[in-house]
Amino acid sequence: MVGYIVTISILAGLFTFYMGYVDGTSAIASSIATNALKPRSALITSALSMFVAPIIIVLLMKSDSVARTVGSLIYTDSYLTINQTQGFIFLLSAMLGALIWAVISTILSVPNSVSHILLGGIVGAGIAMFGINAVDWNSVGIKVILMVFLAPILGIIVGYLMQLLFVFICQSWPRAMKKGFKVMQRINVVLLSISIAANNIQKSLGIYLLAAVLCSNNAVSFDTYQFSWWIIIVFSVLQCLGLFFGGEKLISMVGYKIHRLSNVQSFVAQLSTLIISFFATFLGLPIATTQVVSSTIMGVGAAENFTSVRWIRAKKIFISWIITFPASLLLGYVICIVLKAILI
Repeated sequence: MVGYIVTISILAGLFTFYMGYVDGTSAIASSIATNALKPRSALITSALSMFVAPIIIVLLMKSDSVARTVGSLIYTDSYLTINQTQGFIFLLSAMLGALIWAVISTILSVPNSVSHILLGGIVGAGIAMFGINAVDWNSVGIKVILMVFLAPILGIIVGYLMQLLFVFICQSWPRAMKKGFKVMQRINVVLLSISIAANNIQKSLGIYLLAAVLCSNNAVSFDTYQFSWWIIIVFSVLQCLGLFFGGEKLISMVGYKIHRLSNVQSFVAQLSTLIISFFATFLGLPIATTQVVSSTIMGVGAAENFTSVRWIRAKKIFISWIITFPASLLLGYVICIVLKAILI
């Protein structure tokens, strides 16, 4: 039914806005912290990059593996066993679970992983609607739970090694050349914004795809569905708007409160995040960029001076990441149970 699809699309749009608010801010935080870019210039540069990236990568290059990963956490055969109303309840529960935890974590100023908020909501609602055996636990284990721990570990390791490499390379450089890192950060902001947008937009497209499959009167194939240009543009605009409303607290947390960055360190952290993000998108892995950005900063700081990293704050961030997936899973599950009792 059209009403079902419109409702889920609106909720997916709200979540897209939230992703821009959180992850978009992470793309520019270190550049603002080092004065490589003024806040207004950073916002405009990042927003333009975030708007164009999904159009090129998803629409023109037809690269949408992350979007299909979002839907494949539940065995697709299970989708054939429910009607449109049940499909709507499943998606509504997943999105409400994700959005409610997003609001709670924002109010409490708790860092979170936007990817795991969404995926937790889907898995929780999926268990309530289809049963625990309908969840592809191999996919969930590798692409979701493992990435909760692996992404920050990779971020720390890559950031640490890249910082050591650049310190070695820059030893013989004159001071004037080292100032070029401020300029290179501006280039990194563009590339990092592109990688963030390419990964994040596909999470919302994955929800839209599920709505088209489960709530449409027409038979829609999960594997062959092609996204229309207008929905990509709408989600791109919403992500950019989220970026413009990005929280000052998050900029402060990423840019200042983990480790005080120099221009070289900011560049290295951005480059490390960029490498991890592009590989994740290529492999179809939904990742939280805030998680990767924060952990690469930890790695870069540890390479300079292990004690210069605020590890107590880092510990709190890690704990909040760990609880994100089960919290949104529980919310998605409970909401779906309640809605089933009311509407079916």
